[in-house]
Amino acid sequence: MKEKRFQFCPKCLSKDISNDLSVDSIAGGQVFNKHKCNKCGYNALLFPEMTEKEYSELKEKIDEKS
Repeated sequence: MKEKRFQFCPKCLSKDISNDLSVDSIAGGQVFNKHKCNKCGYNALLFPEMTEKEYSELKEKIDEKS
């Protein structure tokens, strides 16, 4: 069975991502394409996607470097 993938913020690594419904996004006609991190406010057209296992490995590597 294929593992479920999810989007996360490349800036703060939060999984709390939603469609960006801000006035700027709506005026630009990108309502369904632009996403926003609800934790740090970062927004972009694309956010990276990973499985839970890949995400855990990434966080471990980042913690090792800190």
